[in-house]
Amino acid sequence: MGLSVLRNPAAPGTSVARRTSILALGIGLLIGLTASTAVAAARPRNARVSGMSLYISAISPVPGGSGAWAVGTANSSSPPYNSAAVMWRWNGSKWVTVNLPHLGAGGSLSGVAATSTANAWAVGTSGSSSSTAVPILLHWNGRSWTAVKFPTSDDHDYFGTMAAFGTAVFVSGGTASSPSHPVLLGYNGTTWTTEKLPNLPASSNISALSATSANRLGLFAIASSCAATSCRSSVLKPGKSGWSLVSVGGKGADLSGLAALSSKDIVAVGETPTSPGPFGKPLIERFNGSSWTSMKVASPLPTGVLTSANVSAAKSAWVAGDAETKTAAAVLVDRLKGSTWALTKVKIPGKNGVLDAFGGGSPSAAWLFATSYSGKVCASRATIIAEHWGGSSWVVVKTPPWTTGAAAVITAAPSAEPRC
Repeated sequence: MGLSVLRNPAAPGTSVARRTSILALGIGLLIGLTASTAVAAARPRNARVSGMSLYISAISPVPGGSGAWAVGTANSSSPPYNSAAVMWRWNGSKWVTVNLPHLGAGGSLSGVAATSTANAWAVGTSGSSSSTAVPILLHWNGRSWTAVKFPTSDDHDYFGTMAAFGTAVFVSGGTASSPSHPVLLGYNGTTWTTEKLPNLPASSNISALSATSANRLGLFAIASSCAATSCRSSVLKPGKSGWSLVSVGGKGADLSGLAALSSKDIVAVGETPTSPGPFGKPLIERFNGSSWTSMKVASPLPTGVLTSANVSAAKSAWVAGDAETKTAAAVLVDRLKGSTWALTKVKIPGKNGVLDAFGGGSPSAAWLFATSYSGKVCASRATIIAEHWGGSSWVVVKTPPWTTGAAAVITAAPSAEPRC
């Protein structure tokens, strides 16, 4: 059983226009196993409320329970652009703000993964600028969150993609040097190890991790690299001495989410880039151990991208992302019914909606965070929306205030997204 989401949209060397526009989603879950996966998050939009911006980048339902964790970043919208890590917890009836340990000047959280009510992990960065930012890892022991000492390296950059099982966690990032190379680290609760990866194309990044069992050999990863309008995505798995290539995805496919039941049953999602773009076509591919088969996506719009995949049983699966054109955007969430994918109706208030984070692990339980825009995406009033799937429909759930005296309402300004 596995799940995952998102690529690192800020991967150096990436020239595909869509790469700069993907929003992060993160998740954690695994039904029946003490394993969980989460992923990297995109950089926050340039949006404001009371001089601050907020971005929820990842969500992890707690396996076997009714709880969930959500993480993100609050940023000031004017110099000196200070930031602070944000964490919310679903206590079974409402979202509440979590008190975090002091993370130093600045900070952000980009991934979260829970394996039980007494074990969860969160990853991000601490620092007041890109030149002083350092990776951080937090651990939940059932009572409180504490900081875990990260390996020291001048060449480690942004960490966000993660997978957890038992007392172990794996996090991926990249090197700060150019061209960037992926870095995958494992922590067993006591010591850190650096995973040996195969030779990959220049500027590759690990865009998703999925855990199929409660040990390292049950991990799978997607490594992606794009140039111009062409992408290459590879599925990797670990051995006793290092990682090896399982298969390369469809020609030109830009895969960003991964869910694996076994080496012979893998679901990968992403997009097929189009020329001239900027929007590709949403893509679902399934691997049977020897070959890939494309599956039909149920989508309200012809173009878009899928960034998240969750599989908890052979016929229990979710995929999520955005359906979008130059004039419209809608949250796209499909469920597997038998051998076909069916669209679920996500009702986002406002004219347009964009997915920020998704987490789901069973046909009767899932979470999403989205940004609802009253008009044009990135240039109109917007609201952060949380929705819960209870088995038959999506229901809007109130989010907590995230800055003193202010509701979670933002006014967006233009960003680097193609649609803007």
